[in-house]
Amino acid sequence: MISFFRKIRQKLLQQNQVTRYLVYALGEIVLVVIGILIALQVNNWNIERNDRIAEKNALQDLKEEFSDQAKKLANAQKRRELSIDFFSRKLNYMKSGMLDSLIVYHPILNLGNTTLNAPNGVINSLISSGQINLISNDSLKYRLASWSEAVEDVREEEDNHFRFVGTEFLPYLERNLPLTIVNFQLVNENGEQLFYSENQVKDFYAKMIRDLEYQNLCIMNSNWNQIAILEYSDLQKDLDHIRTLIENELEK
Repeated sequence: MISFFRKIRQKLLQQNQVTRYLVYALGEIVLVVIGILIALQVNNWNIERNDRIAEKNALQDLKEEFSDQAKKLANAQKRRELSIDFFSRKLNYMKSGMLDSLIVYHPILNLGNTTLNAPNGVINSLISSGQINLISNDSLKYRLASWSEAVEDVREEEDNHFRFVGTEFLPYLERNLPLTIVNFQLVNENGEQLFYSENQVKDFYAKMIRDLEYQNLCIMNSNWNQIAILEYSDLQKDLDHIRTLIENELEK
């Protein structure tokens, strides 16, 4: 093809047709430019197509990750709600003085100090690799970029609860209950009495539940769980919005 154009140019020059040569040369340049532009456009189309394929794959991975996060968030909230119910009943029993009912509720079970183990592997990978820019929906991109920070804020509150349990609640129990009844086992597998009789265990509890410090610790623990549930609720709203945006993008 190149030799063909070259022969035409040489023929025009030999015939001393300079004007026609210049027009032809200009036309040839135009054709070359048009060819380059077409090649660039095709290349852009291919890049755009590959980016959209990569975006769909990333969105599908995000959909699965956020589905898993939704389950973990629901489980964490359920444990917190069970803890609040547990301590609510415990406080009611304290008020009524029904020790026989209180004895059923172990003092260190259902504290609710759990950690939201929400995996962010896909999001972190997209951000660190710069592929977050593949997400064409700006609202979704922004929420994804801020999601890890929102989860970290929740975990900070969880850490505060853990510190409360570790530095205040459990040390109180250690000071006021023998470790031999912490697991609330009065008899062994053979039915033989262990360290304390049931009446002795009840005496330990009777003294403890009348202690204002213990009552306050129970209330404070419930408050920490309430705070966590509020944090989870805000996080749930963000999660639901992100999942909706992802679904909308996948349906396009």
